Amino acid sequence: MKRLLLSVLVLGLVPVAQGLAQQDEEASISGEEDAEAQYRAFAQEVLKDVAPEHGSVALNGAPVRLEVPSYLDFYDGRESRKILEDLWGNPPDSSVLGMLFPAGESPAEAIWGAALTYEESGYVSDADAADMDFDKLLRDMQRDTQSVNPERAKQGYATIELTG
Repeated sequence: MKRLLLSVLVLGLVPVAQGLAQQDEEASISGEEDAEAQYRAFAQEVLKDVAPEHGSVALNGAPVRLEVPSYLDFYDGRESRKILEDLWGNPPDSSVLGMLFPAGESPAEAIWGAALTYEESGYVSDADAADMDFDKLLRDMQRDTQSVNPERAKQGYATIELTG
């Protein structure tokens, strides 16, 4: 009789346990949906004054005009910094002059985006390249990268290592 009573109790608790598990799962889904809704609202607020451009656009800060095809969206430097810094939480970077994303996709949801910068490095002739010490150049670049790491860490960002 005790075994029968114990079996009935155990079998009676299975639906209760399943119900609790289902409630936990529903609460988890609800929490995820709430977080997604909050992010969408945040992104909409951050991006309210951001609008993509197409066709021939000037890359302000560089002597460059881009021909942006219809399958890409271009955002200027101000908008790009808003995306990178305010939306994505990256450190400030005034070198970003624009960004490209797949056309029609919000920067908040796009799976990729390309940041555009410009460096006036100029043409290097083969003769000049033959005299270049590329090992020294790499060491200098590694040193420069390491020199900004303390500030990145201080601001809560990951450090960078240039390996070659």
